[in-house]
Amino acid sequence: MLSKGKTELSGDYHEKSHRVSIEPGSENDLYFDLKTVYFGSTKNITFIKETIQKNPTSYFLLNMPYQNKSLYGANELKDILALFDTNLLKSKTSKDLLKYSTYIPTKGDPIFNPKLTNPKGENDLLFKDTSKITMLIFWASWCGPCRLEIPQLKNIRKKFPTQILSMKSISIDEEIKNWQKALDEEKMLWQQFLVPEGDSIKIKAQFTVNAVPIVIFIDNNMKELKRFVGYAKNNTNEYDNFINEYLNKKE
Repeated sequence: MLSKGKTELSGDYHEKSHRVSIEPGSENDLYFDLKTVYFGSTKNITFIKETIQKNPTSYFLLNMPYQNKSLYGANELKDILALFDTNLLKSKTSKDLLKYSTYIPTKGDPIFNPKLTNPKGENDLLFKDTSKITMLIFWASWCGPCRLEIPQLKNIRKKFPTQILSMKSISIDEEIKNWQKALDEEKMLWQQFLVPEGDSIKIKAQFTVNAVPIVIFIDNNMKELKRFVGYAKNNTNEYDNFINEYLNKKE
């Protein structure tokens, strides 16, 4: 791990025992400390704060809540950031994490309706139809599992009419040309959107998206019903069963 100071190597390569010893910096110790896995859970918030207070200049510790930011509440993230050294708070990671915290919605709030980029390059509202249930698909052209899931999504599109199920794919691609190329290749016959440049942190915070693929089902009252994270071969059945169960409850 890179850290302030230096990593020292000493010894003789030709020595039969203890040929070379390495004296790493403090970041390396944190990296290999199994206790740091707890930074992925809000259940251990006390431990997290205590560890940061002992290592306030650690970029590694700052990166842990950043990588797991969807697991934390807005106030928890702000409290965690306040414990780091002021110089570390000038980093892009810290600024992005603070920005992310400001967009986290309050529990129970309706899903917000952002303007995203459509394939024509226009800004378009995400929600405009009146389907009984909406399926949001977060993906990216560079995401292998996302591309593997597309044939499954095509099967779902064939099973349900648009007045019942509205499908909307939202790409987090940073390069619009890569997104457009993927659209040409995949030929997905449902609404396609791209997160506009500069809105990535806001969209990820509002929809609690920390990785792709993610599928989120939303009712016509703009409330989240269920989400599926990651790709699996049986996802088609999972989606199909959930949609039918929800529709049967509504009847």
